[in-house]
Amino acid sequence: MIFAGIGMTRYLILSLLACVAVTAVHGGGGLDDLWVKYGGIKIMKSCLTRSGTKAWIEQLQKALTDCNARHEGRSLFVRSVEDADWGTILDGHSAAVSRQRRSPVFTVEKIRKIKDKLSKKIEIYRCVMQEVGVNDADNAVSTDSVIAQYRKLNISKTLLADIETAVTQCHAYTECLPLEGRKDLPVPADVIKTKAFLECEKYLRYWACLKDDVKSKVAKGMFDFKGLDGHLNHLETDEARAVAIMAAEELVGPDSFHLYE
Repeated sequence: MIFAGIGMTRYLILSLLACVAVTAVHGGGGLDDLWVKYGGIKIMKSCLTRSGTKAWIEQLQKALTDCNARHEGRSLFVRSVEDADWGTILDGHSAAVSRQRRSPVFTVEKIRKIKDKLSKKIEIYRCVMQEVGVNDADNAVSTDSVIAQYRKLNISKTLLADIETAVTQCHAYTECLPLEGRKDLPVPADVIKTKAFLECEKYLRYWACLKDDVKSKVAKGMFDFKGLDGHLNHLETDEARAVAIMAAEELVGPDSFHLYE
């Protein structure tokens, strides 16, 4: 994810007004398609357990309801919104839009409405992230809280270890984002870091779930490697060979001639 220049400005104006919605990461083909189709299904159905997934959805829905009600009708002040260089931000937005249609006119009243709407979305987002235990009281990602929630689930030690690694790696990544003191970013650094953390952690968690499921299926003898004639012997483990077979099927189509059996 790259946060720079006009591209980031347009992203903030057009997308982060709806920042309460935690978006999924979509791949561009090949192996990315594999984890979107396969990992996405597994994560909802079995990887993090049905009861754990159900509890998380209920917790998130309650947080959204409570936080929306808590901020209804309130006048909110968000420093990054008020201190941002809106002239530069809106000039960049207008230049991008004008290539397709007539440039919009941003009056003082319209800019005030944009600020108020964005400030409300930001505060609701912060509220939800605190309520579900992703952020602490200072709106920073709490890796201890996130990991603690995973440890409550009945998942394998290997999967848990991989997810914990994902949490710490993604947190470290977001701490490196060059966001502090930026006047061209009306959304505060903590919100951008939290959203980047969630997308990063989700991506790595999907792969951890795929790895855990393949490992389980190999252990149960659900893959037969006899027909490979040694073609995948350069891979060190049966789990790696199983993933190679799955990737091949995804890239070139189903194994109609049973070459992999």
